Amino acid sequence: MSNADLVDKAGDYFDKKIRAYCITKFCESHNYQLDHLELLNSKKDKLDVDSERSKIDLSDSLKTDVSVVDFFNDQDLMVQLRREDFEKDIKPVVDEAFTKLLNSVHSAGLSESEIDHVLMIGGSSLIPLVQEKMRDKFSVNIETLQNADSIIAEGASLVSYYSFKPFLVNPIQIKLYDNSDYTIFEKSTILTGNNSKTITLFCTDNRDGEARLIVSEGDERKSVMNIPVERGIPEPFKHERIECNFQIDENFIINASGKGATQDFAGKTQIHELRYGLMIQSEKNRNE
Repeated sequence: MSNADLVDKAGDYFDKKIRAYCITKFCESHNYQLDHLELLNSKKDKLDVDSERSKIDLSDSLKTDVSVVDFFNDQDLMVQLRREDFEKDIKPVVDEAFTKLLNSVHSAGLSESEIDHVLMIGGSSLIPLVQEKMRDKFSVNIETLQNADSIIAEGASLVSYYSFKPFLVNPIQIKLYDNSDYTIFEKSTILTGNNSKTITLFCTDNRDGEARLIVSEGDERKSVMNIPVERGIPEPFKHERIECNFQIDENFIINASGKGATQDFAGKTQIHELRYGLMIQSEKNRNE
């Protein structure tokens, strides 16, 4: 199994790793070329289901079997999967996740020793390797819920039922030439999934053919957007006009773009991991 293309890093990613491992073993057993294996959709679906089931089994067992009858050319797929092989294969992704976790703790100005309690949720929190690494990093009470695989969906249902409204904890701002801040979205802005704002700016120094727009969330710099501009603007204009658009989508990602008045191409950037809180609507407002 390859460690390349570590894009999806949730439970589905682990299912894909098991599926790829099983297909590789099947090809090795029957002398098939991997790129010549054309599977029926029904067989792919059956393998997907059994891959997820085997991942869950390995949380309690040291080994499990993955099987699909008549997988290809009337030949059955039968693969034994050991927990140690599975954990070896997913270890790079788990290590990457823990690096990001510790970075988040440190960016909050805390150390591991200052964490008093850890609550693990999500289906992947039931994987023994994940639990082991959590115990290694945090010497505190670590609680894993029995309904860890469903609690996120349950929480989303509560958010929907009680009309919790997400709002920005910090303002979204851009840095101006005099080092002052211009606010694009105010602190406490309710996130509707379609927040947008368009502003017009002027580039104060176009000598290198780029305007650099620094976007911050509160005191934290989040992104620098490079916007093409004309190097030489004749008098009396002198500074090129730039139109910038900022939009926060339903995934709470800021999509920003900026285009100079003389240019055909726009500068673009995305800003992820916004800090937001949840505001509870009153019963009166919820019924209106």
